[in-house]
Amino acid sequence: MKADQVKWDSKYNNQELIDQQEDPFFSDSLAYFSGSSVLDLAGGCGENSIYLASKDYRVSLIDISPKALVLLENQCLIYNVQVKGIQMDLDELELFQKLPCFDNIIISYFKPSYDLWKILHTKLNQNGRIFLHTYNVQQHFKKGFPLKFCLMPDEYRTLSDQLTLIQHKDYSTNNNYIDSYIFEKIV
Repeated sequence: MKADQVKWDSKYNNQELIDQQEDPFFSDSLAYFSGSSVLDLAGGCGENSIYLASKDYRVSLIDISPKALVLLENQCLIYNVQVKGIQMDLDELELFQKLPCFDNIIISYFKPSYDLWKILHTKLNQNGRIFLHTYNVQQHFKKGFPLKFCLMPDEYRTLSDQLTLIQHKDYSTNNNYIDSYIFEKIV
């Protein structure tokens, strides 16, 4: 959607990236990663991707904002890593389906649509894993964050019979309410 691109371009328009840190969920979950390739969905300017690239993963990042991808490119130069940036609206499922397969898909502070979630497994290699980490419904109730962007309890657990749950945590950190999931593709 063009409106989404404008919104996110505006966010990244004047952003300076100094000492941006990866989400601890991903650094704490490295032991669960499969293989060496990673797709970062709605990854913005790439804090998580840059971290994973520094750990020798081959990383591709999708974001709707071309401005975020420029920031990603600049950060890659600073940290001397490679991340392939792909500008894409994740509502355009036909384009998403044309992507190659990956060993891991990471999703941080983005709630995939049900239609996207149902096809994510098709972009995973055998034994591939999905790492989902975002706000849960308590973020709405306690802080007023828009409900449509919050995970309901167990919301994605049964949407795909091609994925099995490896781990789930529901917790609060820095006054935010988070759910994190790790799913594996069923062989």
